[in-house]
Amino acid sequence: MCVCVSTEELSNLIFNLKYLDHPEAFGQHPNADIASQITEARTLFETLLSLQPKVSGGGGGESREDKVMDLATNVLSQLPEQIDYDTTVQILKDDPSPLNVVLLQEIERYNQLLGTKNSDKNIPNWNY
Repeated sequence: MCVCVSTEELSNLIFNLKYLDHPEAFGQHPNADIASQITEARTLFETLLSLQPKVSGGGGGESREDKVMDLATNVLSQLPEQIDYDTTVQILKDDPSPLNVVLLQEIERYNQLLGTKNSDKNIPNWNY
């Protein structure tokens, strides 16, 4: 049986495909995606640091440390608020599936991480 489609329909199908393939598509564990994202983040920050001008002396420009601190402050300002754990428990209380248990555990860890970020008010004032 031949399914005939127009060139326009085929073009639309191709343009609507996802840009990223899930690790399962290649027979990998989902944690491979996490490891890949960690590697990409490290590469991003290493590249950003390597692009910073290495200025010595008393010039009038902003120092490398100031630029890095501005970048870190910008990243911190874009982090979301904590997830409402209690509301999520109420929503999921009727479905105690393992996936939901793991979700609740990850919400607790995520909120702890964000709590650490929110409790450290001295981040923009680090001294080198």
